[in-house]
Amino acid sequence: MALADARAMHPPLLVAEADERAEAELLAVITDWCRRFTPLAALDPPRGVMLDIAGAAHLFGGEVKVLDEIEGRLAAQGFSARAAIADTPEAAWALARFSDARIAPTGADAKTRALLFDRLPLAALRLDADMIDGLAQAGLRRIGDIALRPRAPIAARFGSDVFARHDALKGMAKSAISPRFEAPAYLVERRFAEGIARREDVEGTIFALAKDLSGLLERHGEGARRLEVALFRVDGVVKRIAVGTSRPLREPQAMGRLFRERIAAVEEAGGEEGLDAGYGFDVVRLAALAVEPAATPQASLAMHNADSAMTGDLADLIDRLGARLGIRRVTRLVANDTHIPEFAVVAVAAAGWQSAVGNRQSKTTAHCPLPHLPPTARSGCCNGPRRSRRSPPCRTGRP
Repeated sequence: MALADARAMHPPLLVAEADERAEAELLAVITDWCRRFTPLAALDPPRGVMLDIAGAAHLFGGEVKVLDEIEGRLAAQGFSARAAIADTPEAAWALARFSDARIAPTGADAKTRALLFDRLPLAALRLDADMIDGLAQAGLRRIGDIALRPRAPIAARFGSDVFARHDALKGMAKSAISPRFEAPAYLVERRFAEGIARREDVEGTIFALAKDLSGLLERHGEGARRLEVALFRVDGVVKRIAVGTSRPLREPQAMGRLFRERIAAVEEAGGEEGLDAGYGFDVVRLAALAVEPAATPQASLAMHNADSAMTGDLADLIDRLGARLGIRRVTRLVANDTHIPEFAVVAVAAAGWQSAVGNRQSKTTAHCPLPHLPPTARSGCCNGPRRSRRSPPCRTGRP
């Protein structure tokens, strides 16, 4: 509808210029908030969000309650939203915009899918306006109109994209969403009926989650190299706090110390970067974003091994400094493979110094220079004993 026609029909109509950049940023914020329901949340511009809730609906009491909670929470924040659930993204998109049905049955047969989708307009296939107008001129206005006709003539005139979208809508072709963030390797969370606002409560919840995460990591023989806490505020704001480690970590006490240090640093920063609890956090989530294999140490040997204790203390110090200052800002000087004195040492990230040292040592080879012997000493003589000359001892150096 043209703006002039709208104003003629409703004179008090308020009009504002559209800000596409601001709308895109707002949609990204809403998508991040929707991750409270599932880690797999994807943008569907310009006005949509796609969620993969496979295996997660039962955590909220079923699919109907998931839809009610999504729509209700967004309405409380001032957004008008309509949600739908289906086996494919195309089907969910169509139901949410063009149908009164909110849920498509899982694994529905062809007859059930026809009842759900055949009465919907062709706009539910996400076709462009020109193609929809061309199909309308041919007498095709609904999805059922093209479903009951031979495909070859329609595809020859309007292209194969029409039936490709039709097949995706009805689940005959599989498609996937592109999550805004990759799903973490391990994830644990706590949900609260009322938001928590005190810093001590937040830290205590993180420590409790660290214990659960430690059990998951131990069962799989892995340790976390990067951890993130996501704090979902009641009013829709999401706060994220990430820390890195210098070694595969799965001790809950160490995880708790790192986040205490990081939260203290965030609080000292203040301003917009501060940990503003607002009306409280109702969801706290701890995720291991990066993991590595970690062998279980032998306690009987570790207690008597001073080197192991010293290495662990150094790693804890690096992690705590990294939580305060940033893991990349903590550096360590290591020897460099060069003959130039000014570059004899180089600063590397302390969190990765062990791998750097390993790579440097792998380049060190045993070099045994042989002297240039006279020809009589290098070639054998059949008329007498072979002359021998003792070579100098081997030296270990870099080529």
